[in-house]
Amino acid sequence: MTPDGKYICIVDLGTDRVKIYSAATGAFVRDLVTTPAGAGPRHITFHPNGRFAFLLFELENYVTSYSYEDGKFTPIQQHKLTPEGFTDFSKAAAIKLSADGKELYCSNRGHESIAVFSVDAATGTLARRGIVKLQGAFPWDFEVLPASSVFAVGFQKDGVLRTYRYDAAACTLSPLAEAKDMGSIFCTCFLPVSGCGTPPEAKTLALRAGTCNVRYDNKGDDKAGNGWKDRKGDLFALIRKLDMDVFGMQEVHENQCRDIIDGLPEWTIVDDYDVTTAVAYRKSRFDLVKKGVFWLSETPDVPRSLGWGAKNIRPCLWMILSDKATGRRFCFINTHTDHRVPRARIEGMKLIMERMKTFSEGLPIVFVGDHNCGPATEPAAEARKHLKDARDISEVKDPGPINTFHNWGKIKDIDWRRCDYIYVSDGIRVKNFVTHDDKRPGLDRYSTDHYLLTADLEF
Repeated sequence: MTPDGKYICIVDLGTDRVKIYSAATGAFVRDLVTTPAGAGPRHITFHPNGRFAFLLFELENYVTSYSYEDGKFTPIQQHKLTPEGFTDFSKAAAIKLSADGKELYCSNRGHESIAVFSVDAATGTLARRGIVKLQGAFPWDFEVLPASSVFAVGFQKDGVLRTYRYDAAACTLSPLAEAKDMGSIFCTCFLPVSGCGTPPEAKTLALRAGTCNVRYDNKGDDKAGNGWKDRKGDLFALIRKLDMDVFGMQEVHENQCRDIIDGLPEWTIVDDYDVTTAVAYRKSRFDLVKKGVFWLSETPDVPRSLGWGAKNIRPCLWMILSDKATGRRFCFINTHTDHRVPRARIEGMKLIMERMKTFSEGLPIVFVGDHNCGPATEPAAEARKHLKDARDISEVKDPGPINTFHNWGKIKDIDWRRCDYIYVSDGIRVKNFVTHDDKRPGLDRYSTDHYLLTADLEF
């Protein structure tokens, strides 16, 4: 199935074709890819971001990367899976992606190895890191634990299933254990079994979270070249470049929400029913378990209610997401507090922190948004009583500017203009945090009036 859910791909090794069928009707549409005669296409897999596909050719021992958009495949590059100068018998067998989409693995039966490639999530290009030799004959299929640190390899001729510890930094596989007399192994997979222990690595979840105030569709911005119709394409390109798995958006008006849904089909867009606050999460990575919304007021369950003298309706959108690869769940929260009334900001933050205790269900929490307050203010202090500012605890210092609201580039490095945040609960490791000050390609302008934030998280 293609990431957009529109097509079913059938890889036909015998005819050297990859056929596409309509997922809705089952009718044949066309050949997605016509491959060289005798190349033997065997397996296809899609990157988690939905923009790229990788096709394994069994008979000619190579992998080709393609860009993908609405049923159209465009070749990017091709890589051999065996070392230069190797001429003995070897055929490609299986292809897998790491859970985070950063590495691609292909097995060789004959050369008895796994070729390891790094994946550029922005371009779909591959760079071969190494070809790791294995102990056994014909590694027909293999599986990778979700945290990508344990491989299970089925050897067809030996009838042995072996597990290996993968060291990503060194690009090596070290034997762990084996099961013999398994017969001819053609397929391996991991199944969750109730009551059975699993390695800690299987429970680790790594993701990139973010937040983006998209700037509402203000017609006054058109005169300066900052109108929504002019900048939306560049904003979508920036979001793809940042490769976020889940992110919050603020100031999303109804027409903008429709454009975002059309422009970013790899993400599921969940709005707050008022269409001012929204969350996007990767369709390929997460399942939505539950969601909810309340309004920052004395009557939070009354739709569109105003509170504490606020001049604008301010909702808080939350959801529980489940990672498809690991089964790990977490709570993601997004809000946009009032920009005019200080009391509305502090009371709104207190309300969120209090309600969070219940709807988060004790799960790890990622809380993002435009909070319209600096780090030294009372609302920020209230949030830090319960959560940690991801920028403060990042293992890598933020290379970006101090401020996040820049007013189309007019404001620079003013601490109290840092009003956008990513907060995390205890136990979440922040490996990296970046305030992105990217400009639109070829222009001295920005795609929105706030900088986008990203945090690489692990828990």
